[in-house]
Amino acid sequence: MPVTDPTRRFSSRVENYVRFRPGYPSPVIDLLRKECGLTASTVIADVASGTGIFTRMLLEKGSRVFGVEPNAEMRKAGEEFLVAYPHFTSVEGLRKRQLWRITALNWSPPPRPPIGSIVRRRGVSSCAF
Repeated sequence: MPVTDPTRRFSSRVENYVRFRPGYPSPVIDLLRKECGLTASTVIADVASGTGIFTRMLLEKGSRVFGVEPNAEMRKAGEEFLVAYPHFTSVEGLRKRQLWRITALNWSPPPRPPIGSIVRRRGVSSCAF
């Protein structure tokens, strides 16, 4: 039976997602630095953070990252993957200055609340596939 709730899509496949999901090209961080002002002091809400693949890239550059993942199984895998990073916090929702939404945007429903209510005024939101 197909999963109708997109936040549950990977619940039964987390182990395979962890093993086979490719990473992101490192130039995406350079692009975010250049175009969005990403720095080591940037505080980020990584919405649909999944198992933390992109989150780790941000943490390795020194950013404080709040991983927002609606799927409990994916969130748990991300917490385990990122346990060594003291600047990582796993949450269900938070208002932050920068919002990065990576490949999950292509399958997730429109964000609720709207992205404008998550990112602070004059903040930045970015999407990469």
